[in-house]
Amino acid sequence: MLRLAPRLVVEINHLVGLPELCSQVGVPLVLWEIDPSTERVGPPKAPLRGVSVFTWRKRAVGQWAAAGFPQVRHLPLAADTRLRRKLPDNASWRERFAAPVVFVGNSLVDHAATHAQKAGALLGPYLRARGETVEPMALVEALLTVQRRELGRFLLPELLAARCPGLDAFLRRQGSLVDPAALLGEVVGAGGG
Repeated sequence: MLRLAPRLVVEINHLVGLPELCSQVGVPLVLWEIDPSTERVGPPKAPLRGVSVFTWRKRAVGQWAAAGFPQVRHLPLAADTRLRRKLPDNASWRERFAAPVVFVGNSLVDHAATHAQKAGALLGPYLRARGETVEPMALVEALLTVQRRELGRFLLPELLAARCPGLDAFLRRQGSLVDPAALLGEVVGAGGG
């Protein structure tokens, strides 16, 4: 990084270690979280200076701050439709700003089964440690079934806490920052599972 001598680093989504590196070499970092992560934000390994975090999820502001990131702000992903105005539709405008329409597609669908399997793999050791005989994937499916009935609210963290008390602490003791509720949320969001 010193060889490149950047005046500013902009990071889309979080790469563990980059905030500490930028702080160490004195380069400001702007981190914009736009994709939900399936991992919990861990504490920085060193004090952070010149690191600003922006997240589109209002509820994540507190998570980033609690993890030790000193400057965290909410930044929506889209324009405020109350302030947006229609642009002129003329040849000059189209020539300057128009672009072909691109369909990104449902890029998360392929990941849904993988995320469900990962959640099951996280739950398996927890269930075995508690002496439970329920199959991890059966529990995954039961949780997904309840969440799919209520798409207006994200119930998975509450459902997991009620069904699997102490799961977060268990996973941390195992060295995992992966959040099974986030994994299952991705499954529901992708329409998979």
